[in-house]
This record gives sequence, C-alpha cells and structure tokens, in this order.
Amino acid sequence: MIFVLALTLPGFAVSTASVPMRYTGTQKASWAGVQYWDRRREVKLKEIAKGPKKYDFVFFGGTLVQNWEGWCEKADVEKAARLYSDGKISYPNGPGMAVWAELKRKYRLLNIGMAGDSTQHALWRLQNGELEGYVTKGFVFMPDWSNEEQPEGIAEAVKGMLDRIAEYQPQAITLLMAILPRGAAPDDPERVRVARINSLIKEFADGRKVVWCDMTDKFLKENGEVRRDLMPDAHYPLGKGYGVWRDELLPWFKKICER
Repeated sequence: MIFVLALTLPGFAVSTASVPMRYTGTQKASWAGVQYWDRRREVKLKEIAKGPKKYDFVFFGGTLVQNWEGWCEKADVEKAARLYSDGKISYPNGPGMAVWAELKRKYRLLNIGMAGDSTQHALWRLQNGELEGYVTKGFVFMPDWSNEEQPEGIAEAVKGMLDRIAEYQPQAITLLMAILPRGAAPDDPERVRVARINSLIKEFADGRKVVWCDMTDKFLKENGEVRRDLMPDAHYPLGKGYGVWRDELLPWFKKICER
C-alpha cells in the first residue's frame, strides 16, 4: 500500500519528512557499511517471518532504538567495531545490548530500529512489511532526529507513523518516547530543536492507545547539562543510559503484559 500523508496538523505544510520514501542511496561514511539499510531491513523481515508471531513489545525508531541490540550483519558489526576503535563513532556496537538481553529473558521483543533513518524512510518501512506478520501488545517508539526538516515537518511524519501503527496493529498500545536531549548545554541549538519536536509530538498522546513517556530530566543535571555518565558525547546513551530507559519502561511492561 502506498500512502502519501496529507495535512495532519492545523497550519502545517506538507514536507518531504512526511512523504514515504524507500532509502535508495548510501549512508555517510561514519555508518557501519555501505547499503546497511537494505541488509538490516532484510534481516528484520526474515526475523518477522520466522516468528514468534506474537510479541510483547516492538521497538521502533532510529539510531537510539537500534542501539538496544546493535548491528546484525557480520560486515556491519566488524565495521562498527573498527570505527569505534578508530574514534570515528562514540559508541560500541549495541551499547544497550546487555540490557536488551536482560529484557528479552522475560519479554518477547522485536527491534525494528534503523540507525540514521529519516522519517520518510521510517514511514516507508512501516508501510512495506514491518508492521505485518505478527501481533504485538505494544510499541516502544522513539522518533529519530536525523532529518534536517523543520520540527513541524518531523511532527507531521510522527503522526503518520502513529496512524500506520493504529491501522496495522489496532490492539497495541504505543509508548511514545520523548526524543532524548541532544547537545551538552540547555541552549545548544540541537537541544532547542529536539525540545520543540517533543512539544509537538506530545500532543499526539491520548493516554490510552498512545502514552507519552518523557525521560528528559533523568538524562540532565540540575543545571540542565547532559549527564555525561549516561551520554558521554551528549548524543548517544551508553549502557548505563539504557538502564535508565529500561527502568522507565518496566512499569509499563508489567502493566500491559501483566507480568
């Protein structure tokens, strides 16, 4: 099914951020492997086909979501290791891997996060197989900030993704996660931009099928600076940061899964 998002938010113009588009290029050199997008997508579609056909939660989003489990394909794992060793990326493969393994011992989880995904690519993925072939009780959805679009365009695209989840998985509850603070200081332009996106997408939560989850304060010191023990580079959480995220999710997991 091909679906082009029309105006969804009053006063917002349609932007390229909300037009579903298959990823066709190659990522920046810093990403772990040329055409990794196709490789990871293929791995995930095979995982969905293999099953289980019932999940407790499906994790969806960009780099921070993929980093729960890391790269899958051997070529990408090896390249990510080299880039980290050379100091070209600031996190090892799968910084949340240990916490992910812990959660999977109790819950049936699927991770369809894609590092570096722009919103139009994420929309395309949702409309082309990544919401089909299984049933899940819930989604953990943290939008990515990779687009260079205005916050309003990204918010429009997030609304489109939530609509697709509701269409394909109407029984599911979506935990809509606030994008984590980006940039060390409160006045960092990226921090300001993320805060604006969060203020817009928060309005999509109805408290019933879409629940707003905001961990921002847990990743900041009292003076508003990023906690370097959780995000040393002020962008990407390491293992301890994923532990904080786990603790945010567990009450919802227990409530929704009743265990």
